[in-house]
Amino acid sequence: MFTAEQKTKPCTQEELNIAKLDGCKFEYLASPKQVVGQNGKVSGLICDKMTLGEPDESGRRSPVSLGETFELEVDMVIKAAGQTPFESLIKSSNILHKNGKILTDDSLATNLSTVFAGGDCINGGKEVVNAVQDGKDAATAILRYLGVNA
Repeated sequence: MFTAEQKTKPCTQEELNIAKLDGCKFEYLASPKQVVGQNGKVSGLICDKMTLGEPDESGRRSPVSLGETFELEVDMVIKAAGQTPFESLIKSSNILHKNGKILTDDSLATNLSTVFAGGDCINGGKEVVNAVQDGKDAATAILRYLGVNA
């Protein structure tokens, strides 16, 4: 049986233990909104309190803001590498989406007959192997769409 922390962490148990030994504290379900500073130095981080929303079709629950904020006292902020969806491209192309994720059918086809999607843009970010499999599945579906035996 796994604890909630073990189910949601994107690291190994050893990495988590080292971070805790280094004095790291973890704030779950928090979304940074604003960096606060004084005299040219960072002093705080204002965060939205979040909760997990209803599960989507895949069973994954996405964070939803509670409309409340809190401030963390900090002396350093390191921006993590991440991804930002190209919402303007999706909207301007009239591709159906929900909660920042493109909607597809089982063959990874979108509502536009010639557009297929896979990976993080449909699942919100999982393992690389999931994205690789989505690429293979989409390629097979595209070949079928083009009338090529796959």
